[in-house]
Amino acid sequence: MQKKYVLPLLMVTPAVAQVMEAINLDVPAADSWSFSGVTGGDMTIDGDLISAPLGGTITNTVKALPKGNYKLVTLAGTVNAAVSVNGKAITDGRFTLDAKGDAVITVVAADNSQAFSFGIQTLELVFDFEAAKQALNTQLGKVDAVAELRDPATKLTEERAALLKEAADIAAAIEAIGEG
Repeated sequence: MQKKYVLPLLMVTPAVAQVMEAINLDVPAADSWSFSGVTGGDMTIDGDLISAPLGGTITNTVKALPKGNYKLVTLAGTVNAAVSVNGKAITDGRFTLDAKGDAVITVVAADNSQAFSFGIQTLELVFDFEAAKQALNTQLGKVDAVAELRDPATKLTEERAALLKEAADIAAAIEAIGEG
């Protein structure tokens, strides 16, 4: 493959990583939750906060999430709520999907003798940007064309200067990952 085609192909990776940081994961609307086993009155919805007078279970499914680590941040009005994702209890809001798939969020009262309320503020994909930057810089350093372009013994033509600028732009894009 010619050098002038290698660098533009490598440029795709940083662009994808920048898009990844901008993914806004949809938070289930309060009125989209399923309710079961509620006693002592009805569930109520106040904005994004769901309240149950006694007991019961509320569930919702966030579909087709990519593999990765997530953090579920609850609203300030969340009280007496025990949360699980795909059947596994979470206490700090963090959970992992080992493969692309659905996240079934289930909420019950931590103490069934008391009312509970629950709401999601955000659902975040937790991503290690520093590790991604390091991996991309390593890959950029392995491109023979870049090493050759940086060799002071290589005659600097207009085409090579343009490719060297592309390599520098790629390096700058890699450094900017996760900064905005």
